[in-house]
Amino acid sequence: MPLIPTRDIGVPAASFFQASSTPFEEQQQDDAGPYRPQIWQLGGRPEVDVDVPITAVFLALFIIGAVAHMTIFQLNRRKGHKFLMSALMFGFCMARIVTCIMRIAWTTHVDNISLGLAAQIFVAVGVIILYVVNLIFAQRLIRASHPRLGWNQIFGVVFKALYALVAVTIILLIIVTIQSFFTLNTNTHRIDRDIQLYGATCFAILSFLPIPMVFALLAIPRSSPLDKFGRGRWRTKIFILLAGATLICFGAAYRCGTAWRTPVSLMEPMPHYFNKAAFYIANFGVEVLTVYLYAFLRVDMRFHVPNGASKRKSYIPSPNCDEEKGEETAEADDKALHGEDENKAIPARKLSLPRVYSEEEIFDDQDVVPFSSAPTVQRQNPPLSTAIQGENTFNELYVARASPAATFRRQSRPLSTAIEGEESEFFSSPLPTHPMRDEILKTIRDVAKGEWKVLVVDEDSRKVLDNVVKEDDILNENITNVEQIDQKRPMNPDMDAVYILSPLPYIVDCLMADFERRRYKNAHLLWTSILPPPLRQRIDRSNMAREQILQFRVLNLDFFPREAQLITFRDPCSFPILYHPACSSLVRQHIADLAQKIVAVCVTLGEYPIIRYYQPRNPQPTHEAHILSGIIARAVQDEIDNFARWNEGFPPLSNRPRGTLYILDRSMDLFAPLLHEFTYQAMAHDLLPINEGDKITYTMTINEGKPNEEIKDMEISEKDKLWVENRHRHMKDTLDQLSGDFAKFIAANPHFANADSDGGNLNVIKDMIAGLPQFQQMKDAYSLHLAMASDSMAVFQTHKLPDIASLEQSLATGLDEDYKKPKNLGDQVVRMLDEAAIVPDDRLRLIALYILHKEGLLRSDINLLSLHARLQPQDQEMFYNLELLGARVFKQLKDTKPPSPPMFPPKPPPSSNNEEDLYALSRFDTNIKQLLDHHVAGSLDHITFPFVKPELSAQPVDPSVNISSASLRSAKPTWAKAKLSATEPRQRVIVFMAGGAMFSESRACYEVSAKTSRDVILVTSHMLTPNLFIRQVKELSADRRSLHLPADSAPRKAPAFLFEEEKPKPLPKNPMSIPAQELRPPPPQAIVPQPTGPQVPTKQMGAIKLDGGGKEEKEKKHKEKKKHHFFGSKKDKS
Repeated sequence: MPLIPTRDIGVPAASFFQASSTPFEEQQQDDAGPYRPQIWQLGGRPEVDVDVPITAVFLALFIIGAVAHMTIFQLNRRKGHKFLMSALMFGFCMARIVTCIMRIAWTTHVDNISLGLAAQIFVAVGVIILYVVNLIFAQRLIRASHPRLGWNQIFGVVFKALYALVAVTIILLIIVTIQSFFTLNTNTHRIDRDIQLYGATCFAILSFLPIPMVFALLAIPRSSPLDKFGRGRWRTKIFILLAGATLICFGAAYRCGTAWRTPVSLMEPMPHYFNKAAFYIANFGVEVLTVYLYAFLRVDMRFHVPNGASKRKSYIPSPNCDEEKGEETAEADDKALHGEDENKAIPARKLSLPRVYSEEEIFDDQDVVPFSSAPTVQRQNPPLSTAIQGENTFNELYVARASPAATFRRQSRPLSTAIEGEESEFFSSPLPTHPMRDEILKTIRDVAKGEWKVLVVDEDSRKVLDNVVKEDDILNENITNVEQIDQKRPMNPDMDAVYILSPLPYIVDCLMADFERRRYKNAHLLWTSILPPPLRQRIDRSNMAREQILQFRVLNLDFFPREAQLITFRDPCSFPILYHPACSSLVRQHIADLAQKIVAVCVTLGEYPIIRYYQPRNPQPTHEAHILSGIIARAVQDEIDNFARWNEGFPPLSNRPRGTLYILDRSMDLFAPLLHEFTYQAMAHDLLPINEGDKITYTMTINEGKPNEEIKDMEISEKDKLWVENRHRHMKDTLDQLSGDFAKFIAANPHFANADSDGGNLNVIKDMIAGLPQFQQMKDAYSLHLAMASDSMAVFQTHKLPDIASLEQSLATGLDEDYKKPKNLGDQVVRMLDEAAIVPDDRLRLIALYILHKEGLLRSDINLLSLHARLQPQDQEMFYNLELLGARVFKQLKDTKPPSPPMFPPKPPPSSNNEEDLYALSRFDTNIKQLLDHHVAGSLDHITFPFVKPELSAQPVDPSVNISSASLRSAKPTWAKAKLSATEPRQRVIVFMAGGAMFSESRACYEVSAKTSRDVILVTSHMLTPNLFIRQVKELSADRRSLHLPADSAPRKAPAFLFEEEKPKPLPKNPMSIPAQELRPPPPQAIVPQPTGPQVPTKQMGAIKLDGGGKEEKEKKHKEKKKHHFFGSKKDKS
C-alpha cells in the first residue's frame, strides 16, 4: 500500500496506532526516535484477537500462491519456456509472506515502533510488483494488436520510463516515511506528506493504466493482422488483464482516496473508512484474488512469448504467416485452446489457427468458429466435447435430450473384442473380427431391431465402411439397400433409415433435404466424428428434423485400419498443410482434425495413454515447425482428457499397463524417406508402380504371350497370407521362401515339373503356376508375389542399387560396412553420380543424403553436385526445402559449428558372427525403431521426448520386459507369435507420425512387438514412398494453388435434385410381404472349370502356405441378398 501521509500539525504517519502513554511534549524531548503516530490510519489499532487470525489466513494463502507460481515457473523453465512473470509473482507472494509475519509480530509487540514501521513499508512495497506485471501484460497485448505502435522505439521508452518511475517513487516513499518517524520538524512533515500524497496518486494511476490501454487497443482499428502469442483466446487474455488490473486498481484507489482525506486525531472516533475490513480487502484481499486468478488461468501459457522476442513478428517463429482477415474472421481465429496444465484436467479445446505456429500454440475453450452460412462453410471439426452454441447446453452432446421423440447420446466404445491373453495386435486376426467392424455391425444391428431399414452413407463414410466391412455383413443386418446421400434415391416413407455420415456442411444440406421431403419414416443419425455445433444447431432448429430423428450418435470412425498394426488417415495433403509456408492459415484447424482422429483411435482401443512428443534440442532457425509435435500432443491431451471427463466408462477396466502415445513428425527422421530399403514391402513400394487408393493394387499381366493374356489389377491386402507373412522379410529371405515352398511342391509332384526346368528360377515358377487353372486362388497369390519379386529384382540389378545402397548406409549411419568411420565419402558420391545406370531420382536422393550427412554444404557445392548429376533446376528445390523440415542445408565456408549430437546413443558394432552381417545394406535403424527400443528399456531421454504431463514421467517402466538379443530379422511377426497367457497383459504403444510414415518405420513397430511384451501401433496421416516424399518436399516451394488442396476448392453443395419433387410413383411393397423366393434371383448355371494337362494332386499342394490352403476352387452357392446396390457397385469376386 502507498505510505500514508502525515497531517499538517507535524505528527509522523504510520499504518498502526496505539494511544501513547507518553505525552507528546515528552516525545519531543526524546531526540532518538522513532516517534509514535498520533492520527488514525487504515486498519486502526492492531488487536491480537482480530488481526492475528486474519493475517495468518492470508499468510497461508500467500504461501500456497508462492508454491504454485514457483512450481509453474520451474516446470516451464525445464522446457525452455522462460516466463519471468511467474518468478515475479513468486517474489510478490514472498514479500507478502514477510509482510504478514511482520504484521503478526508487531501486533503481538505493539509498543515496538520500529517493527511497525517495517511492517508498513513492506505493505507498501510489495504491491508494486503487480503494477509492473500488469503493465508488461498490457504492453504485450498492444504489441500483438498494433505491432507498429507496440514495437515503436518511443513507445518502448515510455514503458521503460514507467518502470523507472515505479522504482524511483518507491525509493522516495521509503525514505520520506522513515524520515517522518525520526523527526518532529513541522516543515519536514509537510514535505513528507506532499511526497506521500504524490506516491499514492502515482501508484493509483499506474495501477489504472492497463485498463485504458486495453480499451484503446480495442477501439483503434488494426492496420495489420493480429500477431497472436501464447495460448488462449484473445478475448480471454483481455479479460484476465482487465480483471487483474481492476482488482489492483481498486486497492490502490481506495488507499489513495483515504490518504487525501483530512487526517483525524486519535483523540477522535475512528472514521468508518479506516476499519479493519477496508484495510484487509484493499490490501491483501484483492492481491490474493489476483495471485490465484493468474495461477488458475495460467497466464504463463496465455501471455508467454518466445524467448528473445524484440521486434515485430518476433512473438512467433514465422515472419510471414498471417493473412488479412475481416473482423469476424479475426475474432473467430482468436478462439483457441489453453493446453499445457499438467496438474489438472483441461476443458475441451478448439483449434482454429490463422498462422503457422506460435511457440506454445494450443488453444482455448468451448468456442467454435461461427459459420456465415451452412452450405458454404469449410469443415470445422470441434473437439470431442465442444460446447454447443446457442440454446443447446454443453453436455447435450453426451446425455439424452429431454425430448421423447429423439434420443441423443454420446457413445464411448471400449475395445470390447480384444480379450486379454489372446493375440494382442490391434487387428490380431483377419478383418471379420477386429473391433471397428464389430462396432459398426453392432450399431446397425441395435438400431430398430428386427425391422427392415435403409443404410444411407456419403462418399467419405462409404470408404470407412468399405475398408472394414463386407457387403454381405451389412446386408445381413436387415438392411434392404445401401444408398449414397448425394445421389438420386427413391422415396421410402414407410421404412427407417440408418445414416452413417461425415460431419460436413454439404452432407447436412443433403440430410436436411431428406427431412424436408420426409424421404424415410425415421432417421438414426450416426456420425463418423463430432458434428460441428453450428451444423448441429441447424439440425436442432428444424422441427421436421426433430420429429424424424430417433437417435444421434458419434461413432469415432474417422480413420482407416490398413494393417494389423498400421492405421492411416488417407490424407496426403497433411504434409503440405503442416510444412508449406503458404498453408499457415490451415494449420490450426488441421491440428484439430488430427487430434480428434488420434483420440478416436485411442477410444476405439480403449486406451487413455500417457502422451510424449518429439522436441528437437537445437532446432534450426528456419525450422518453423520444430514445435509441431508438441502442439499436436497438447491438443490430443486436451481432447482425450475431456472425453474421459464426459464418459465415465472410459477408459474401460483392463489389466493391461497404461499405454503410451508418442507424437512425432516427419522432421524427426529425414534419412528414412531417402534410403533404399530391401525388405519386401518397402522395396516393392519404392521400386514398383503400386496403386494406392481405396484398395492397394498392382497391375500385372496374366498368361503373358498366350491367347488368354489378361492385364489385371491384383489387390494387396491383409487377407493375402503370402503378403502378410513375407512383407517384413528381407527380399533375399522372401525369394528363398517363395522358391523353397515351390520346390517342396515340385518334389512332391515330379510328374508336374519339367525335368529340364530350373525349379529355383522365378520365371520358370511363374510359367508353371500359370498352368494350374483349377487352383485359382493359389495361382493369383503366387502370380502376384512372384511378379512383384521378379520386377523388384530386375530394377535392383538394372539400377545398380547394391552399390548405391552401400554408400547410402555409410551416409546415414556415419559408419562403413566394417563399422568404422568412412573415408572420402565426397569422392564416392561424385563417382556414383557418374554411373550411367543411376536414374535421376536416385542421384537426387544420394545428394540429399550427403547434405544431411554433412549437416549442410556450401551453396556452390550443391550447385556443382546438381550439375554433375544432371538434375533439373526444379530438382534443386528439394534440397532447399529440406530446411523447412529442420535440416541444415547451407553452411558458410569457415563454419566452426560442431556436428549435432545423435538423437540416440550409437549402438556397439555387432559381433563378427552376428547374422546382421548378412544384411550390410540394411545397417540403418530408423529413429522410430531406436525410440521404441529405448522406450522398452526405460532409457528414453525426457528432454528430447518430454511428457505433456510431466508428473507422469515418474511412473516406472514395466520391469518384466526383457529385450531379446536375437536378431530382429529372425523374430517372428506378431501375428505368428504364440499367444500370451491371461497373466501377461501387454502394454500398447501408439506412435503417431505427422507428415507421413515410411514402410521401414511400420516394420519397426512389428519387430518391436514381436520381441517384447509391447503391442506397437503406428498411426499416420498417409504412407510415404521415397518418390512421394521427394515430390512433396519439392512442392513446399510451389504456388499453393498448384497443390489443389481440398480447403482451396469450392465448397460442395447439395445436388438440386434432392430438393425437387418427384413424379408420383406407386409405393414399393414392404419387403416383409414379399416371399423369399421373389427376393433372390435365380442362381446362375454353375460352371466348373475343366482341368488342362495332368491332374495335380491336392494333398501335396496343401503344404504350400497360401490363402485358401491350396484347395481347388469349388462351385459356390449363390448367396441370398436383399438388393445388390452396396456402395453403387458389385465387388469383384474373382
